[in-house]
Amino acid sequence: MDSIPHSIGVFVPPAVMQRLLKSATVETLSQIYGRNRDVDTLIRAEVLSRVESFFGSYFNSLSEFRACLRAARAVVSGSSLLKIIHLIDKWINGDVDIYLPFDGDRLLDDFLTSQGYTKTGTFDMEDTPNEYRNTGIRYIHSYVRNGKLIQCIVSNGADSILPITSFWATTLFSILSADELVIAYPQDVFNRVGRIMPAWSDIEHVASLQAKYMERGYSIVKTESSFQDPPKTRYFGDDSCVILGYGLEEDKAARGLVPIVRVLNPALLWREVA
Repeated sequence: MDSIPHSIGVFVPPAVMQRLLKSATVETLSQIYGRNRDVDTLIRAEVLSRVESFFGSYFNSLSEFRACLRAARAVVSGSSLLKIIHLIDKWINGDVDIYLPFDGDRLLDDFLTSQGYTKTGTFDMEDTPNEYRNTGIRYIHSYVRNGKLIQCIVSNGADSILPITSFWATTLFSILSADELVIAYPQDVFNRVGRIMPAWSDIEHVASLQAKYMERGYSIVKTESSFQDPPKTRYFGDDSCVILGYGLEEDKAARGLVPIVRVLNPALLWREVA
């Protein structure tokens, strides 16, 4: 690979392209991705490097963590992805949220135990206030190691992303699988805007959740019940999402990102909270 075709038609040496990609935002990477196979290989390597940089302090082996995500059909979501998306200059420490199907918690438990984590408790969502009982979450298991907190959110269903479709704002509609980073509402995320979903707009608890994102430079706005903006994304993986692969090309054979399609557009999904 003597040179790499850039999107504007200029041939750039691979070493130079690598340096350019390292300083690029995920928004820029997503605009380049899919145009050239050689460039895609470098972009996957760069995204993998960012994933490794973040999770390196959480896990002894990223390859084992990715293998566990594949086996358990699990994904990472929540505020930790904002660091991997590379929008925030100074990261505010927080926990890592792993979402898994109802039958995947044993695999995660075995993996986290092997990584030196201690399980500190399980929260049964049946014991929560009414507004949280229909969010697709069955249990939340907490694990701690050297001050690092990991929460495993167990779905009520056979797919891990069911609870994610019940998140309170668009800031959280991004997921990291074993092989892909998916941003459901990229325009909002890239512009640091979080839209509160109609069903949650009057829930007092949401106000306390907003502060964390505002500290990370996000503006939090309410949406109309019709949720006309942004209007495009319907489900994880559609053409309106940003999807960046990472790792090796042969990893594609192992991908099973969305075993069950979940509609995300709240005009079709969101229900009133009792």
